[in-house]
Amino acid sequence: MSAAHQPQLQKGLWGFSLLLLASFTQPVKGEDGGLKVQVTQKGLEYAKDFGLEMLKVFAKKEQIQDISGSYNVPLLGAVSYTMSGIRVTQFEVTHSTAAFLEGTGLNLTIHNAQVSLSSRWSLSSWLASEDGTVDISLNRLFLSSLLGLGKDARGRPRVSYAGCHSALGDVELKFHGGKSWLYNLLAAALKGILQTEVNKEGEFFQVRGRPGPLLPAPFHLPNQPDSMVLLGISEFFANSAAFAYFMSGALRVNYTGRMIPKTVPFRLNTKNLGVFIPELNKEFPDMEMEIHIAAQKPPVLSIHPGSLEGAAFASVEAFAVLPNANLASAFLLNIEANLTGQVFLRPVQGGTSIGNIAGSLALKSFHLSVEKSSIGEIKVTV
Repeated sequence: MSAAHQPQLQKGLWGFSLLLLASFTQPVKGEDGGLKVQVTQKGLEYAKDFGLEMLKVFAKKEQIQDISGSYNVPLLGAVSYTMSGIRVTQFEVTHSTAAFLEGTGLNLTIHNAQVSLSSRWSLSSWLASEDGTVDISLNRLFLSSLLGLGKDARGRPRVSYAGCHSALGDVELKFHGGKSWLYNLLAAALKGILQTEVNKEGEFFQVRGRPGPLLPAPFHLPNQPDSMVLLGISEFFANSAAFAYFMSGALRVNYTGRMIPKTVPFRLNTKNLGVFIPELNKEFPDMEMEIHIAAQKPPVLSIHPGSLEGAAFASVEAFAVLPNANLASAFLLNIEANLTGQVFLRPVQGGTSIGNIAGSLALKSFHLSVEKSSIGEIKVTV
């Protein structure tokens, strides 16, 4: 999206649209994918109402871009003005709709919205410089966003900008402080500026990702029209996410002594770890340490009836922090772990929640081996 010139309310509506699309995807016959979601109109209405509440919260927290310029006033000449610290104080929606359009995508519309804003203003001319506050009311605001849903050449879901429109019925400005006759002259110009800003159109810029090595296998969702949402997750979804995290370098972490709370009696140093590995404290006596943990390859998940199976592959390298702050490698361990687990929905009594997601996890096997060591032989029994 072009963020430099677009109105903040359009930006919020488009964000609301993408929020819905992130959770609800119109099913396409014959598609294979890692994540499938099917939504009925009932579910779409529920999501729309939830999304609108989030849009209201977003609008009140967002600071709108300052407006500045100049306006020629008879006798006074050029008057420069600035409106800063513009914030939404109230956002009311009379009517809204959300619907899938066959062959097109998702259409979201807000009718007859009323938005109240507050701002500081300042103006200057050869005669004087003034500042104060102003209350702004945007009445009969109309916002509509149309997003296209489809697939690319590889069958992956694609979201495209199909159209956007906004219209503003009326603007009311009420200035506080200063000389009212100057503010009234300025108000006529600002009304036109605000209406022009709201009626502008934005545009989307496509972001392309690098394809991964995994291919989706077909799976199908059951036909349950009485449900609001049906969600299906395949091995492809989980394993492609693991691949993306691995390639981005997110599956690695470095632990230092400073990360351990001071209330914890155990400190990360060669003296404490030397209790378990005596060779460590002999080679690097009483030194601080760092532990670097990194995935060696992407984790693997397999889904079976009634259970999940996972495998993780990691390396753990221990370093001694030398007096000159350089790191000296002490040893490098390889870890292979196999786990099994279950995920289920636990019902709750009363309220509007459909339940709590719960699960169990158990370790099936764990293998630890020494890749290298600079402190002599290390015996591992796991």
